[in-house]
Amino acid sequence: MSTNCDQASPTCSSRAIRKQWFARAASGVALCIFAPAFLSAQASSSAAKCPPQARIDSVKDTYGGTVVADPYRWLEDQQSSETRMWIEAEQKCTDAALSSVADRAFLSSRLGELLYTDSYEAPTERGGRYFFRKRPAGGDLSLLYIRRGQNAPEEILIDPLPWSADHSASVSLEV
Repeated sequence: MSTNCDQASPTCSSRAIRKQWFARAASGVALCIFAPAFLSAQASSSAAKCPPQARIDSVKDTYGGTVVADPYRWLEDQQSSETRMWIEAEQKCTDAALSSVADRAFLSSRLGELLYTDSYEAPTERGGRYFFRKRPAGGDLSLLYIRRGQNAPEEILIDPLPWSADHSASVSLEV
């Protein structure tokens, strides 16, 4: 969720507020359930180097006079054999930690259901009309919507999906 949803917002209903609350609660529950298993797996498999050591480079860039360290840039190369080996080791570590969680498949499925929700940005009002971006549940991109009054139905104003086959184009709302 990118904004707080309150009852005064034209894009929020009591159902949307409940969905946001459930999504936040589900995230907290997942953290409480998975964290102890992850920590115990880490402690019990120290020989497996869990998590795997990541190389730290001394790469730095300068942006507008500010020096920014980028010690893990090498991980950006997804085709590198070193990166692939690190990802595989990290995945084994994660699998070992989560494999002992009871009802893992059910929890994963249920969290997926709870988090499968629309995502709204705060609306901008202009002349009694409300403009906002919304990414539908399961959608790749946000669409620009309009409401022609506080209680009017939402209408798609701009849909960027047809603009590019790979969904690399997007729409933004300048305030």
